[in-house]
Amino acid sequence: MLGGNNIEIHETAFVTSTFRATDVKLSRDHFAYLWNNPKTEKWVEEYLTKVSSEESFTHCLRNRYFLEKINEHVSENRIEVLINFGAGFSMYPFLLDQNITHIEIDKPEIVEYKKMKIEQWQKEALLLKRNIHFVGVDFSKEYKEGLLATINSVKGKKKCFILIEGVLFFLDRRKRMVCFNCSI
Repeated sequence: MLGGNNIEIHETAFVTSTFRATDVKLSRDHFAYLWNNPKTEKWVEEYLTKVSSEESFTHCLRNRYFLEKINEHVSENRIEVLINFGAGFSMYPFLLDQNITHIEIDKPEIVEYKKMKIEQWQKEALLLKRNIHFVGVDFSKEYKEGLLATINSVKGKKKCFILIEGVLFFLDRRKRMVCFNCSI
């Protein structure tokens, strides 16, 4: 895209959030705009023109669906911890009940950048404080034992919901099976 340069995996987090920001009424993500930048807006414009004009609608609808389902489980006291694999720049911690604990899992460079930006926006009073644990994982390396130990140390015996949105796209079949076979 844009002169033959492909979008890197970590840049898909920007694209996805930009898609969600295109229709806040549908996505219900009124914080997605925080991740917008001119480079990503050009990628999105090109993508919508050359690949699929419905992609932003799809991302907004997906975000809304998960947000409503998770809220439903929270209101029924079935979730205390949201574990988000491939969290990217999703803003669920700020769209859900403040008492939920969040474990945001993604590539190390994504979670480091996300954590830094969220702390900045909290200092600027754009976002409220939330209980978020950022976990950087390189899914191309051995990660299962360390990741499970980290998750279990945060969640303990609390009821959790595991959201796997974007990460499966980037895993080969063997790694997908490892992801689904873990007992959290």
